[in-house]
Amino acid sequence: MVWQRGAGASADVWQWDGSPPRKIANNAVADESPDVDGDLVVWQAFDGLDFGIVSFDLIGQDATTLTANGADDVRPVVSAGNIVYQQHSGASGDPADDTSPAISGEKVIFARGNGTAAELYRYDPRDLTIGACFALADSKLGEMSEQR
Repeated sequence: MVWQRGAGASADVWQWDGSPPRKIANNAVADESPDVDGDLVVWQAFDGLDFGIVSFDLIGQDATTLTANGADDVRPVVSAGNIVYQQHSGASGDPADDTSPAISGEKVIFARGNGTAAELYRYDPRDLTIGACFALADSKLGEMSEQR
């Protein structure tokens, strides 16, 4: 089990496995929104410029920065060693906003919208017959958040 304790620059990621809880993100930056699957933990960390994604191997006890790209990479989730996250590049003119990623194995689902309406999309890298990514349903953003 993992969780975030604190907020802002004092936010840290903690882990509990039956022994006393321990801090696994031990630095002076904001470490937020952790997720765990098996022995892999992921979270978003603010480096002073933007948020990046960090992974932590509970067996090897080592952290790896996965993204450091000048964009805000947030809301990481992990399943079967696969990691997805949401990116805010700050680029203007992007017609779609992909949000709320979720993953199970290799299958990813996310919302793509323009601020007033959104569609659910599924991505499966093994499904080559349909181009791997397709819309599942039309919905208003409010209806989607109520159905979670």
